[in-house]
Amino acid sequence: MKAILDSFKQLQCHGVDLMVAIHASKTPHEQLANDLRMTVKEIERLNWLAIQFSHIYHRKLARSLGLSIKQLELIATGVNKCSNPLTNKLKLREEFIRAAGTLSTQELKTTITMRLKQLNRGHSKRRKSTLGCSNHPDQDGMGHLHAKLPFPLIRHIHIALHARAQNIRRNQPKLAYDEALAMAFEQCFSGSKKEGMLYQPAFLYALNNGEILHEDGTVTTTNGCQEKLESILNNRLAPYGYVIAYALDTHGVAQPTATYRIQRQPGVEKQSRHATWLQRFHATIENPVCTHPDCARPAANCDMHHITAWSNGGPTVLDNLAPLCRPHNARNDDNPNQHKNGRITRDTTTGRKGFQLRPDEPIRYNQHPTNQKSAREWAIAAFSQ
Repeated sequence: MKAILDSFKQLQCHGVDLMVAIHASKTPHEQLANDLRMTVKEIERLNWLAIQFSHIYHRKLARSLGLSIKQLELIATGVNKCSNPLTNKLKLREEFIRAAGTLSTQELKTTITMRLKQLNRGHSKRRKSTLGCSNHPDQDGMGHLHAKLPFPLIRHIHIALHARAQNIRRNQPKLAYDEALAMAFEQCFSGSKKEGMLYQPAFLYALNNGEILHEDGTVTTTNGCQEKLESILNNRLAPYGYVIAYALDTHGVAQPTATYRIQRQPGVEKQSRHATWLQRFHATIENPVCTHPDCARPAANCDMHHITAWSNGGPTVLDNLAPLCRPHNARNDDNPNQHKNGRITRDTTTGRKGFQLRPDEPIRYNQHPTNQKSAREWAIAAFSQ
């Protein structure tokens, strides 16, 4: 056990070498994260750290003092928090590096905080409003939300929620105030009568065996009648919200056909680079989370990525659209002949969309629990029976 601790202690002194090696590596961040048993976010953080310490002298000084990654992080973030325009940040970074050589990590953190308080006096940055939401549930299946907003707005929100919370507690006197406040907050979204794509129910419907969907949008039923798909769905599913009918296309792949008729013949309709809200809606229920396997960002907060790039003639149709968060969208290899970061692709057999590092490697799919209950997985199960 002591040998492991001694080895770890020695490695901690090589923070500069680690961040420089990460920054210099040509390996894609996703692959590097897998190789080092780290998250992509941690790899990106180390890459950012190397950029902050780009000055050769600072690297040599930090290396000679054996600074750890944590110490380097404290120094980098501390320098960036200095808002005094008269401060020479190169000299400030050197000052913090030298201090780190003689202080514990906690002492360094305190020293940086006190020094910034002194330097920033009278030069405070304009405070920005921020809001953060959990990407993963905690051990109780709950998510967390934290916001920093101008106090008058916070007061306004509190007053509005307070009135709702009081009404809730009149019906449930034993309910704690903070729980009633949370319920009031939830009602503002889930209880609203306003139309909204994300919070409306969607009923997935598979046509019965023997019912044939034609190109003109009509269905031949088992009793020999021909009816419009819209009419059939309205009659059968009138009590429900959105209806999305899936049917097998000419390639035998299940596709949504009801709320939006997918344009499969380029040139029949004028194409737009930007997906319509209905296309976003379908893409979101097929991939509720970012298509990249190492991401947990909700699809509602993602870009609509063209699998075959728009610049390469890729149409704006559901087969060619996948929700992809902005960082992964930026790193995607749009050129199919370039194999650096990997690219999003589509399995032509199942219709699933996933990530492929190189053409000769298997497609990786996002295994997020929400994606396991997506419309695509439902359709695959429904039509494979």
